[in-house]
Amino acid sequence: MQTGTPSDPSAVNRADTIVARFIDRASSDPERVAFTTYPMGALQALGSFKWGDWITTARAVGGALLARHAERGERVAIFADNRTIWPVAAMGIAMCGLVRVAIPPNGSVDDVFAQLEDCGAIFVIVDTVARFKMLRSIVHRLSRSITIICDDLEPLRSSVAEGMSEWDTWCRFGAQALIDYPSLRDRLSERLDNTSAEHCASITYALGSHVGIARTYETIMADALALVDALHLTFRDRLAIAPSFCQPFAHLLAIEATILAGDSVALIEHPSGAFDAARHFEATVFVGDERALAHVRDRLAVARTGDGYVRDAACEILGRYCRLATITNAVFSLEFQRDLSNANVSLATVYGSRWQTCICINGPEHFDDGAIGKAFDDVALRIGDHSELLVSRNAHSASGTCTRSDESDLDFTSDGLWIRTGHCVERSMSGSFRIVGEMKDMLEFITGRRLSSHAIETLLTNLPLVAHAVCQADGANSLVAVLALDRSNVEAWAFQRGLVAPWEALVEHPMVYEELARGVASVNAQRDVGERISAFAPTELEFSVHSGELDESGALVRSVIESRFRHVFAELHQHRSN
Repeated sequence: MQTGTPSDPSAVNRADTIVARFIDRASSDPERVAFTTYPMGALQALGSFKWGDWITTARAVGGALLARHAERGERVAIFADNRTIWPVAAMGIAMCGLVRVAIPPNGSVDDVFAQLEDCGAIFVIVDTVARFKMLRSIVHRLSRSITIICDDLEPLRSSVAEGMSEWDTWCRFGAQALIDYPSLRDRLSERLDNTSAEHCASITYALGSHVGIARTYETIMADALALVDALHLTFRDRLAIAPSFCQPFAHLLAIEATILAGDSVALIEHPSGAFDAARHFEATVFVGDERALAHVRDRLAVARTGDGYVRDAACEILGRYCRLATITNAVFSLEFQRDLSNANVSLATVYGSRWQTCICINGPEHFDDGAIGKAFDDVALRIGDHSELLVSRNAHSASGTCTRSDESDLDFTSDGLWIRTGHCVERSMSGSFRIVGEMKDMLEFITGRRLSSHAIETLLTNLPLVAHAVCQADGANSLVAVLALDRSNVEAWAFQRGLVAPWEALVEHPMVYEELARGVASVNAQRDVGERISAFAPTELEFSVHSGELDESGALVRSVIESRFRHVFAELHQHRSN
């Protein structure tokens, strides 16, 4: 396929990669706005960035990297929030044949050090002085020297310090070097012409992970094409993207899918400003995280049960032009989808793993309640041992890890042909898969039998007096459980029965225990032999994110709970054995 513009004679030599598509798009429509920036705390846009600006500055970044003798395949890390340096640096790195490394912007000092050490980056691009200082504090510990380019650094300071540069100065240096040295221009053209689909394009790290996942241009192109098609993105769309660009899904939509579709993107520096930016930007597509979409869900539910004007509520949150809300790795109910539909907004959830960003999509046309949706084209799914979802390795799959290949063995089946997602699933009525738990949360009996904790813990949590339940395997054929009670419900239940006591005493009251026992018995009646609760203990502790028992999504942090209640579980096991 020929890419590029007619004025670029070397375009015929280029493979069809996202880099070639970028040059084609930016060269053919340079005056069109690509990005509009919304700094943290700003009530209006700071400015806009055109496609012509994007390619000119990206080319300058590439020139500076080549002038510093960066070899093909070397790594350049981006450690920044969603600012214009993200898309500029990403494409500048790609244009000169280097590999982009995404470092989570909210990682700890130790995480950032481990990730930089793992990927071997020799250049790091940062956005703030605070992150610059963090890097300076660890640079002496790295096994190689690095150059730090900082957006907020004072030019005078960077001019007298080795191993550091100010962003604008760096870009001017690269642009001038391309003007002054024809050999540098030739080298840039050679890198562009010889970038192929098989070359590594990016390395990403999940927050807290020290294992980088590498993706080729082929994978990125396959993902971007799939998302553009599935979400019906066109040049008329305006995307407001709340999640950090260090996440593969957000980056795909903000940069690669934008290059293919020609749409425009709101650069939202911090998620707290996502809704204000979406309204001001008149976004047609809102890309949120789980917390943002949960807020929308709750607001629409209040409107539906109140005045019934869900369209007005949606406009107040997302703006009046929003046609689609999308998110990755979250499951929402059909009720939420219907509320959005009544507000003339579609919902699409994309399910993926660290090894494959695009596995399934739920919506926007056909939405399956609580499921992960339909597999993307060329993606095969099957159920493995213990109901684990397996995904065939395909064009959407990452190519490997950055350096620690031995640590990824457990992510695949023994034949290496299937990705292990780590999720336990069951089929819904429509045949789609529904996640019911995680393999790491499986309960293992002394016989080796394994059981997902999700189903029985959900039944226990549905009891009126119970807020959270955590089970452990006991012997070969039964379970024990710790029940965190719902304080408001317990106190209301006790008040109706004339029980007045402090909270700690109320939890231990015989009448409360008897009510819980009746509830546990009703749950046991719904379970097979070998999947029933043989002993339980209520606790007055209310699980929360603040105290560590729940993560930010509200899921149980089992390691914390099992450590905190180790003696309680031991007593329950002893009680059962007696």
